[in-house]
Amino acid sequence: LNSAITDPPGLTGAPGFLNLRAYSIYPLRFGGSGNNTHTGTNWILDGMLEMGKTGGAQAFGPGFVSVGIGTTLQHQSGVFIEQINDLAMLQVDGTYDLKGAFETVGTLGGSGSVLLGTGQLSVGMRTNSIFDGIISGTGRLRKVGDGTSLTLTRSNSFTGGAVIDGGRLLVNNTNGSGTGTGNVWVNNAGVLSGTGRIVPAAGNSVIVTNGGTLGPGTNAG
Repeated sequence: LNSAITDPPGLTGAPGFLNLRAYSIYPLRFGGSGNNTHTGTNWILDGMLEMGKTGGAQAFGPGFVSVGIGTTLQHQSGVFIEQINDLAMLQVDGTYDLKGAFETVGTLGGSGSVLLGTGQLSVGMRTNSIFDGIISGTGRLRKVGDGTSLTLTRSNSFTGGAVIDGGRLLVNNTNGSGTGTGNVWVNNAGVLSGTGRIVPAAGNSVIVTNGGTLGPGTNAG
């Protein structure tokens, strides 16, 4: 699908929604340079949807994107970065595969799987979110957005580390390591808190830079 998906001109009511189904063994691909600015809800209900927009165009606008159970949302490859609007609310109950790409979303929710590959997922440009799923890969998780929080409730296995550049990262897992096995950087204006466990691999650690805050506990910091 190479054309742009937009809201009708002059829309005054609630935006519509898209039901996306890929019945073939091949993915449904959002490609080309048409910019999808649709602000409504996007439901991925069957199969795999692949994002391969070019020329700075985006596959999803600032609305709600739901990756249903048993479905996959993936980047065409690591070259196809920033395919989702920074304010989009991403709900992953299936699988989200970055394929090594860099991406920024407004929120991250759901209980599915995020596969970073060698990429980086930045979360927090819209509002608070809670992710009950599992993040894996050799890439990195980045918390952005002053005044917002991201809560991780499960043990994660990604190895590229976590970076808190804005807002709060709450680690509320009960076993394993909520931030994977890499370093955790708490940078200026960032807060690391929660009631869970952080267990970096040997040689890695939690690094709090000038202006960062480390405050164990739900409301610390």
